[in-house]
This record gives sequence, C-alpha cells and structure tokens, in this order.
Amino acid sequence: MMLFSYDFIANQLNKNNAEIRQDIETVSYHLNIKEINLEKVVGGFDEHWISVVEGIQAVTENPEVSIELDGFTVLPSIHQYLRLSLSQVTDYKKSLGGYFRLEFSNQKTFSFYHTNKLPISQLNTPLDLSKLTWRSSYPQKALSTRQKVKWLEIESLDALVIRFFD
Repeated sequence: MMLFSYDFIANQLNKNNAEIRQDIETVSYHLNIKEINLEKVVGGFDEHWISVVEGIQAVTENPEVSIELDGFTVLPSIHQYLRLSLSQVTDYKKSLGGYFRLEFSNQKTFSFYHTNKLPISQLNTPLDLSKLTWRSSYPQKALSTRQKVKWLEIESLDALVIRFFD
C-alpha cells in the first residue's frame, strides 16, 4: 500500500511539472509587448513625453513609462529575464546617454521594488533580474524602510515602471 502512495504522488508531481513545462514552452508564462501604445500605457504618459517625427521625446527631467501588463502577473520564480528594446537607428542608440531604473510593484499589496540606476547601454540586452540589486518599500506602512531583497524572494508583481535619468 505504501508503494502505491509514493507512485501516485510521484505521478502527480511529474504531471504538474509537465504542464508547467508545456506552458513555458508555449509562451504562456511570457509577456511580449511589441510596441508601447497609448492603450497599454498607464495615465500620465502625456506629462512626460511628446510625439515627434522620430518617435517620442521626453519633456520632463526624469521621465517614466508606466506599462499596463493587462492582468499579466510577473512571477520572480519563473520570470528571470527582461529585455527592453529600442527600435531606432543604430547610430541614435549609440548616442543615448543616461540611466534608467526598473520599478515593479504589486498593486494589491502596495509593495514596490526598484533597482539601482542602470546605464541605458544595457537596453537591447536581456537583463538577468536575479543579478540586479532590488530594494523594497511599502508606503502604506508608516515606518517602512527600503531594504535590499533578492529577486527570488519577491512575490507576484503586476505593474512595471521604467524611469529614465539624465
């Protein structure tokens, strides 16, 4: 009887793992936003950017892009890499200076996580989120301090802000 129980549990675990693997292989765990359009951007876009012939141009000192994830949940245990791509002429990308910072949050628990500033030159390359330094904050808690946290210790996330500097 004991042997049957172990076999049953092992089969269930293998079945669950196979389903997760199939979901990953069929891109069910990936979000791909090809173009940032106004329907996907959270309010406030017009405060930071204007449309120009070449694309968009910042009009504030530290502009940001808040992207709506359409109900997609980022799970740090599964989502390890992020690629932010600029789709401009190569010479234009090389001339970009400055920095950006990633800010993820869970809007239901009011928990916020951000990286240190990263050079814009790291855009167009996959960012290993587990190798970045993350800081957490919980504004609803009066005595909340920003603490270092590892990517894999973060629970689910449902919002992304990309903030630019310099």
